[in-house]
Amino acid sequence: MHLLKFQTTSLTARNVFFILFSLGIFLYFQGLFSPLYLDDKEIFGVIAPTFFMSTIDPSKVFHYWPTRFIPCYSFSLNYYLFANNIFYFHLFNLLLHIASSFLVFLISRELIKKTDTTIDINLFSFCVSFLFLCHPLQSQATVYIWQRIELFAGFFELLTIFLFILTLIKSSRTTYFFAILSMIFGVLSKETVAVVPFILTYIMLVFFPEKNKKINYLAPFFGILAYYPILLLFKGREALVHSSEVWGDHRLNVIEYFLTQANVIFTYLRLYLFPLNQVFEYDYPLTMELTLTTFFKAIILILLFILSFTLRKKLKIVAFGLFIFFINLSITSTFIPIIDVIWEHRMYSSLFGLNLVFIFILFKFCPNKMNVFLPLLIFIFLVLTYQRVSLWANEELFMKDNLAKAPHKQRLATSLAYYYFDNNKIKESEEILQHLAKHYNKTKYFFQANIKLGEIYFNI
Repeated sequence: MHLLKFQTTSLTARNVFFILFSLGIFLYFQGLFSPLYLDDKEIFGVIAPTFFMSTIDPSKVFHYWPTRFIPCYSFSLNYYLFANNIFYFHLFNLLLHIASSFLVFLISRELIKKTDTTIDINLFSFCVSFLFLCHPLQSQATVYIWQRIELFAGFFELLTIFLFILTLIKSSRTTYFFAILSMIFGVLSKETVAVVPFILTYIMLVFFPEKNKKINYLAPFFGILAYYPILLLFKGREALVHSSEVWGDHRLNVIEYFLTQANVIFTYLRLYLFPLNQVFEYDYPLTMELTLTTFFKAIILILLFILSFTLRKKLKIVAFGLFIFFINLSITSTFIPIIDVIWEHRMYSSLFGLNLVFIFILFKFCPNKMNVFLPLLIFIFLVLTYQRVSLWANEELFMKDNLAKAPHKQRLATSLAYYYFDNNKIKESEEILQHLAKHYNKTKYFFQANIKLGEIYFNI
């Protein structure tokens, strides 16, 4: 690895944070001025004054969405401090992503110390965190303001893991307390954080077997999960799932959703290895019956999940990476039907696991090719992420790009028509609205299109 022969002892935690911070600002600078898309407009009350503009009372925000209180309250505070200045909303998201990337470095460094001392610990951990920061798949969670929800979930998941590892290493009551506190904040950020106690269990059993007598350390983390059934008992399903659109798509039953997700997860893996033709809102084909292709994909995924346990002794990092990947997708990509079967931001935390697997394989089994492959990989991902963020910053090009890849997404078509109308491109707006009114009868987009067409014709 001749090109990589530098003093990796200089990759201290402080220096790595500075590098990640600088890279993050460089890559996402244009995204700080990105316009509002879809759910972002709910925060800013573009159509009508919204909840986030009206209060900073924590009790009211908690009642609004109990399982996503932390990100929702951050929206209210953002608006209270900076009104509708979009820049500061984007900046908060970016800083949260940079902080999570740094936590990935700290966690990777502690885990690799426990497994393989033949690998350059600092360089390995830096590469894992760099890829977490700079992978094009992370652009949606970072630039799309509403997905601060995903960023908070990922941040508190990583913070809880790191603090729990420190607790096992140092037997510190202080870090243990803050790990529990972080877990509480996590379950107040997004429901997917419910997987964290299982990750902590895996870490204790696989990386710290000498601490197995302290298995009771895990009890508070599992106990915190009681928050969800308590909410269901006293507030009903709406306390967990804010709207029927989020809860489920009645077109799919559990089996159909599971079959569709077998294909979706392969799409995620393809996007991880070859992050090309990314889409903001996918028009993804549903799998209504078991086909031979879907069957083999499901078998491969099941085998990979099994490997996350069978490799735990010989290749702990690979096994743990696979486990992280699957466990973080277990809520959104298994048996709980959700109306949107695929979103790139759902890969946010899972990307950490894939990074561990990918970078470990490079370091362990391809050391002679690292001097060429790793710099090339870094360059390609930097370029792709920079281009993707640049596209996010151009509202017209971004929506046209999405519609070219997903032409039947009515919500994006309506947004583009409204964009043209607001920018006095009446002819372009009219063409899209007429198409929606003609082909999407009896949907909410049909009524929106006709209302806007009426406005156009009234002003002619």
